[in-house]
Formats: sequence, C-alpha cells, structure tokens
Amino acid sequence: SNKDFNKIVFTRVEFNNCKLMGTTFIDSNLSNVKFNNCNTKYLNITGAVLNNVSITNSDFNNCYFNDTKVKGLELIDVDFTNSEFIKNNFKGIDFCKTKLDGITIDKESIKGIIIDEYKWISFAKVFDVSIKQ
Repeated sequence: SNKDFNKIVFTRVEFNNCKLMGTTFIDSNLSNVKFNNCNTKYLNITGAVLNNVSITNSDFNNCYFNDTKVKGLELIDVDFTNSEFIKNNFKGIDFCKTKLDGITIDKESIKGIIIDEYKWISFAKVFDVSIKQ
C-alpha cells in the first residue's frame, strides 16, 4: 500500500491478491497488465496510459481515473464506488459488470461507454436527472 509507481512502464505484469491501497500510477504506462482480486482503494492513475488492461474481482473504491489514455480495458466484477472519472476516453469500454455508485464522471468520460439498463440510475444522479416511471 501507499507505493509510488509514477512515471514507470509496466509490461506483462499481473497483480494477484494484492493490497495496493493508496498506490499511485500517475503518468505511468500499463500495457498487458492484469489486476485480479486486488484491494486498490484510493488508487490514482491520473495521466496514465492503459493498453490491454484487465481488472477482475477487485475493489477500486475512491480511485482517480483522470486524463487517462485507454485502449483495451476489460472490467469484470470491479467496484468503482465513489471513484472519479474525468477527461477519459472510455468509448467502447464495457462497464456492465462494475459497481458505479456515487461516482464522479464528466461528459467526456461517459461518451460511448457500454452500461446495462440498471446503471442509468447512477448516471442520472451524477447529472442531476430525475427518472419518472
């Protein structure tokens, strides 16, 4: 936990059953990286480049994904509760198997993402929209 991996290149790395709370990957390059069953609360990957990154069965509560460059991101059973997504291009990224409660997200980051019908409620709250039945 609380490690500084800023401005580092990670290629073909797997983080399995890791406690990475408070760790930073600011301005780093992650290529062919897997996070599996990790506790990454308060992770900060601002300005990072993510290329073919897979995140499964992991806790990403209160994380910062700001101004990241994303090409190939697989998300399965990831909890992003209270995380922040600002100035990202997630077009085509599937968020169906994630938890997005209490997130902060901008229009740029939401454009083109894939979500299931139940996630609309979370996004309606973000943009202060009421849904009437």
